[in-house]
Amino acid sequence: MKTFSFLITLILLTSCQSNEQINKEDVPSVTPSELIGSWTTTNLNPDNISLKGFELKEDYTATIHVLDSRNRTNIYKGKWVLTKELKVNEMLNLKTFLSLEFQESKNKRKTFLFKEDREDGDLILSIRGVDYKHI
Repeated sequence: MKTFSFLITLILLTSCQSNEQINKEDVPSVTPSELIGSWTTTNLNPDNISLKGFELKEDYTATIHVLDSRNRTNIYKGKWVLTKELKVNEMLNLKTFLSLEFQESKNKRKTFLFKEDREDGDLILSIRGVDYKHI
């Protein structure tokens, strides 16, 4: 009887299938080629965020325009990547769409994490209440 129970259990376990459903929020609705080009904002608030605009390139590099404390534009070279989840630590996971990273100084690396949205059919990248549009 033990052998029979073992065989039934073995058959059931080997015939199980994983029916993992794909969450539409986890699948980017745009391709990297749709992101290539310049992005700028019209509602920049330097108290909230200092990112004036950026240009995404095909080789996943970026040119990033950041305002300094004197309201001057500094230009940095960086990289970008499409992401769906960024694990900060054991307790904090961030769901983002685009990560834009650059070295601001020798000891300071900066990362901007964007969410994707649509407005009148146009793709909008947003971060902390500031929207960026493809130009």
